[in-house]
Amino acid sequence: MNTPYAIMDIVPLSVATLLGTTMITFTSLGFSSLRRSPFLEYEMMNNIFSNLGIGWPLGIILAWISHYFVGLLMVLFLAMLHLCQHVPLQLSAAVFIGIVLGILNILVWKCLMVIFQLKVKLPFYYYLPQFLVNPLLFTLITFFIFRTYALHYS
Repeated sequence: MNTPYAIMDIVPLSVATLLGTTMITFTSLGFSSLRRSPFLEYEMMNNIFSNLGIGWPLGIILAWISHYFVGLLMVLFLAMLHLCQHVPLQLSAAVFIGIVLGILNILVWKCLMVIFQLKVKLPFYYYLPQFLVNPLLFTLITFFIFRTYALHYS
């Protein structure tokens, strides 16, 4: 390859997807523990599949697959921003993009809760820190992995 890395390089995409999605899952567990009220993305996805008539165990399997698939889509989006729009792999860019994605995350989860009538124990605003922090953390991890990979292979 002529470039330090390209969109088809599976290593940084896979590592960013697996590490980023796993880290936000642990962050969600931490937030849930602090609140003593679980709000775990994969469990909410399982509830969506249950509302669609897909029961256990297939629902939880699809929920986990969906959880990591959304992570992959996020990594691909961030890679495209960097490669096609020339967004620099800098902390300031990662923080800005992470906050924007956090705001979008809030809107998406609010819509999903309304559309699929998902029930949570606490008012929606209790989950806002989690909805903002997770995409920010994910973006920071992804940019760090992309930057490390680019520096290593340049």
